[in-house]
Amino acid sequence: MYNEVSFHNLCRWRGSLYKLVWPDTCVYCLLYFLCSMVYRFGLDEEQRRIFEHVALYCDYFRNLIPISFVLGFYVSVVVQRWWEQYLSIPWPDSLALLCTAYIGGRVRNTKEYKRRQTATGHKVLIRLFVETNFLTTSDRDRTAKQKAPSHPLLPPAEAGRKKKR
Repeated sequence: MYNEVSFHNLCRWRGSLYKLVWPDTCVYCLLYFLCSMVYRFGLDEEQRRIFEHVALYCDYFRNLIPISFVLGFYVSVVVQRWWEQYLSIPWPDSLALLCTAYIGGRVRNTKEYKRRQTATGHKVLIRLFVETNFLTTSDRDRTAKQKAPSHPLLPPAEAGRKKKR
């Protein structure tokens, strides 16, 4: 029961690693069985010995560059790409700090600060920044598009079309 459910979920999942590796695994197994059948049934003793020498020669060169070394470079590239994407996300914190720094004025107490912040538009500016960020990313992100298929700032889809008479 558990294995059937897990396999079903793996098949449904769009970003599954198994779905990505499945075709390569099938080709590898097919080539492996083909080589095995040719070795067992298609070669005589002299050809088998030559095949074994070629296999040992390839094994010698395979061990010159360890797989962990190559895998380390691969992981480094993947982590670097992820970190660059993370750094490219626009955060509202830096804009909020800039607004606070450049939109000046003297504030005596917290109530006056909150009143001035609303009056000068700090909150409005930050809210517009967050909404713009959401609208930009919702075009690219399927999950955000599903959570909010329409947005109050955007006109309905039919508004841009001209009606045919």
